[in-house]
This record gives sequence, C-alpha cells and structure tokens, in this order.
Amino acid sequence: MTVPQLPARLHPDIADFLQSNAEIERIVEMFGSPTHVVFPHLVAENVSNFQEVLHAHKQDDADIFFATKVNKSEAFLSQAAHSHIGIDVSSEQELKAALSHGIPGNQISISGPAKNKALQVLGIRTGSTFALDDIAELHALIGASKSLTPNEKIPTTIRLNGGSKSFSRFGVDDKTLPDLLEVLSHQDCPVQLDGFSFHLAGYSTEDRVVALQHAIQALHEARMKGLHPNTINIGGGFAVQYLEEEDWNRFLAERDASTYLSGDLKSSLYPHAGELAGADALHAILSARTETHETIAALLKDEGIRLAIEPGRSLVDQAGITCMQVKNIRRASDETFIIQVEANINHLSEQWFNADYCVDPIHMGSGSDSDVPTEASIVGNTCLEIDVLSWRKIGFSRLPQAGDILVYPNTAGYQMDSNESEFHRIPLPEKLAAFKKNNTWQYKPDSRYSIADTLL
Repeated sequence: MTVPQLPARLHPDIADFLQSNAEIERIVEMFGSPTHVVFPHLVAENVSNFQEVLHAHKQDDADIFFATKVNKSEAFLSQAAHSHIGIDVSSEQELKAALSHGIPGNQISISGPAKNKALQVLGIRTGSTFALDDIAELHALIGASKSLTPNEKIPTTIRLNGGSKSFSRFGVDDKTLPDLLEVLSHQDCPVQLDGFSFHLAGYSTEDRVVALQHAIQALHEARMKGLHPNTINIGGGFAVQYLEEEDWNRFLAERDASTYLSGDLKSSLYPHAGELAGADALHAILSARTETHETIAALLKDEGIRLAIEPGRSLVDQAGITCMQVKNIRRASDETFIIQVEANINHLSEQWFNADYCVDPIHMGSGSDSDVPTEASIVGNTCLEIDVLSWRKIGFSRLPQAGDILVYPNTAGYQMDSNESEFHRIPLPEKLAAFKKNNTWQYKPDSRYSIADTLL
C-alpha cells in the first residue's frame, strides 16, 4: 500500500466488543446505519485518571466538570452523576438534561455567551454557577434576582479574556474587569463572585500555565476589593491521542495531494497524536514551575485556590464507536475508488471544522474475492459533493463490498452528534449504550440506559 495507514489506538474493551463481526452486523441490522455505540464505563475510567493526577498534586478538593457539548449521550450524564463529577452546560436544554439525571444544581456550571432568560431563571432556581462573559450579563443576573428573590446570592465566576497568546471573542478583558469587580463589591449586590475561569483554543499546556497565573492575579485584585473568590476553572483543551505517535508522524511526513480524494489536502487537522493528552496534560500544567513556587500545584495550595477543570473529549476518550454499512463501490472521475456508505458527514463531524478525521475505519466483513490491497475514500449518502467522511484514501487489505460494515472508532468526542441533522429527512441515528454484565456485552437504547443496569 502506498497510503500511510492510521490504525486507531483501541481500548481493550473496545477491541473485545469488536471481536464479533456477527454482533456488529446484528446491531446495524436492528438499529440501522449508522448506529452509534457509547461505553459509559470508559467515562468513569477517564474520570479516575484525572482524579489520580489531582490526588498526586494534593488537589483533592478540585472539581471536574463534564462539558456536555461534546456528546448528547444520556448514558454519559448518568455515568457523570454516578462518578460524582459536575456538568458544564451552555443551554437551557443541557441544564434540564443534567438535572434530570440527578446532578445537583450546585455541581453545574453554566457557560457560553448570551444566556437567555429561561436559562438564567432555571440556573438561579437550581443554584447553578454562572460564568460571566461580560458586564451586561452581570446586570442581567442582578435584574433577574430582583424578580426571583432567591434565598442566597447567585454564584458566579468571571470568564477572563487575556493572559495568553490565543485570541478569543469571549470573556472579560483586563480593562473591563475592574468595572465588574466594582459592581460585585457592593454590599447589596445579589451576585457573589466565587472565582475566575478561562477557556483557551489549542492544546498548549504552556499557554494554560500563563493564563492560570493571569487568573491568579485577577483573583488577588478581587480579594483586594473585599471579595472572596477561591476557585479558578482552567477549562479543557486536554488533547486525545487517537493514534500512535509514530504512525501520525509518518503520515504527516508522507501525505500529499495524491493521498486525498480530488487532491483536497486538508491543511487544518486535529493533533491526533504528539500532544500531551488527557490527564498527562493536566499533570504537566500542575507540575509547571512559577517564580515563587516549585509547582503550580504548590502555588494553588498556598493561595487557598480551588482548581476546576472542564475536560470535553478527553473524558469520552475511547468511549464510542460509529458503525455504518457499505452501500456501493464505484470510481470517482479521478479513478479513485470510493466507498459509498449509509451515513454522511453529519454523522462524523470533523468536516464541521473543514478537516478530516484521521483514523482508519475498521472493516467488518469478508470484502472482495481479491487479496489485492486497495485504496479508497469514503463518501456519504447525500447529494452534496462535500459529503465525504474520509477525504484521505484509506488502505484496505480487501476492498469492502456492499453490505459490509465499517466501524469508525473513538467517535464519542464531538464526532457523533455535534453536527447531526435530518437533512434529506434522514432520521437521526440510533445511539446505544453498551455495558458488560455477567461477563457478557449487553446494550440498550442510550435514552433508556441507567447506571442501575450495571449495578443490579
């Protein structure tokens, strides 16, 4: 084969689940193509990995919030509640979903800009914490408080814009911060400041260390105004290692226009490997030196600052797969083999970022009679030229045939449902929750899954 291969890193449980071709075929036959399968117990494993790092750095009081925008799975919310972690939401609907799974309001953070009145009212009623994006939002909460008269002050953090090289249209800049602190410091203000937060683009741990120290300075400024903030939420940006670094580096070195359908070489790619990933990235941040302390963790401890993190895709690393059926095999005008599947770009959302999901799908099926290795791109079932699931040509030992199944691994993080729609009136895919009971894999519709399924 001439195209670089990018086999996924597979958790042993996912590899075990995929061992039975007949079971995967049965799932697609019963629930349609594509079908998403999530594995909530792997969320618990990822939470544990972050908790181990926090414990090692003596940050046992730190908060972990699952950023729900990463996946709409009800099973993940059920697992988050069972793991006693918080939830970060950005809409009234996400807030209601979190509450419906028994997550208390005081463990819910409401972020995102321009929160509407319905979200504000429900957040105030449930005691959730608002991340203030600008001073207008602070005044809106003060106004809402006058109508709702809550028993306690409304807990908030201030989202900062600044302290790193990353541009962001969100958050409060250094010039505006004193105005917010002035309003919050009034004795009769119904809003209390619990801390600060920031959310950076990219995956640089160095940028997050710089932004964290900037947030500590803002916290000092607030304390000088008589306020009592003690939390800093550093957001997410903990990368996921989808591939082995050796495979990723070889791909970056060897890829060119000939390895893509129509020569569409994607210039913007998620770092599928090579970055510090998951809990290792958090360890790097907490281990960083400062001018006054050996580590950031020691500085936080000395300052009495409580850390909060909002991992997104790194909390659902390995926790989902997407199964789709091959419809047809044909050639494009440039003679590239293209595999048409019963799915489309709304079911693998990397195209949303004008990028490509650089993980080889797993071929479940007998394939063609020929053992000749074949390269093919994978296209969807809509009428759009851009409906391509893998622009990159995939190397197959046997060319898949109609009726075979392709499984894209590790799709729980933003891929499954971030950009889903009923374009062409095609129904949204079924989502199943898989779990082991009595050493046997079982699954049920995601909406009907309960943590009790694995406990009783």
